[in-house]
Amino acid sequence: MFIRYVLLFLSFYTSLFASSDLASARAYLAKYQLESESKISLDRSSECYAKVSQLRDPETKMWVYIFGLSNPKKKILTEDQCQSIKKIIEERKELEVNWHDVRNIIRVKANLCLWELILAKKEAESAQLKIEWQQWSKLRLAYMYQENLSSMQFFKQCWNVFTEEQKDNILNGKFGHLIKKNKGHARKFSADKIVQKTLGKPDKVKNFHQIIEKWKGKWSDFHLRFSKAMLLSRKYEGYMDKCSKSFGISIWNDYSNLFAEFLQLEGESVIEIVGASYTLGDEQRLKIKKNIVKMKLDMISKYSDNGRVLLVAMGDMR
Repeated sequence: MFIRYVLLFLSFYTSLFASSDLASARAYLAKYQLESESKISLDRSSECYAKVSQLRDPETKMWVYIFGLSNPKKKILTEDQCQSIKKIIEERKELEVNWHDVRNIIRVKANLCLWELILAKKEAESAQLKIEWQQWSKLRLAYMYQENLSSMQFFKQCWNVFTEEQKDNILNGKFGHLIKKNKGHARKFSADKIVQKTLGKPDKVKNFHQIIEKWKGKWSDFHLRFSKAMLLSRKYEGYMDKCSKSFGISIWNDYSNLFAEFLQLEGESVIEIVGASYTLGDEQRLKIKKNIVKMKLDMISKYSDNGRVLLVAMGDMR
């Protein structure tokens, strides 16, 4: 009985604490976006694609080189170059929107909606929440597009500070030992970990392992295609100054299409794992409710400084 009262309280608390306001999030995007999305397809027959494809894998995202080599202690860039990059970094901090943080807010919103969908008991409520989850996921991609535009502007500004010789040395891997490489998120299958982090060990262990194996099989093809897109994106970052903006957007769109597939696969796998492997009794539903509250509190704690306007617009802060 106590657990049921706690569940009712948390349901009331979470509804008061923040509203998943898609309209406000869309309005924020429309007001602050750098430019509208451009659906340019990747031309694999272009000269730029051929050149980028032939480059060696830098084995890291380009920002690692920018931040790493601009450290005067590395003694790769001149003092003037280090100061120029430092100025660009400081100016970036003063931008009206931190797209990294507001994009992460939308990411959390999508994940919150997914867990609300898992909790839904009535078919009509479940159907509506599934639509909302898909809409949040789509909006997440739209925010990522703006983050990518902002990042590319920043990278190009910094990249232009490097001399051609320094750029060649980076592309050839000569400075690789001076930085801590970071390829970005690999997006490997992790739905089982996501579920167990919230709910613990499954009630139906056999079902759990069978479903995991099924989804890992589905994941293998996706992960291969996603890894190739990530590789092309890493290569492009070191050659962006020699390619058109439209080519850069097409690289992003190719990656974004695969990321949309990732969001769908991950969400569906989490839903199926929970549905087939857990009884979702009161105690387990309580765990999900607690996790929802924690996710909201963490979101506000992490992103309130740079995402306050968006959080207030959506009702998560006052």
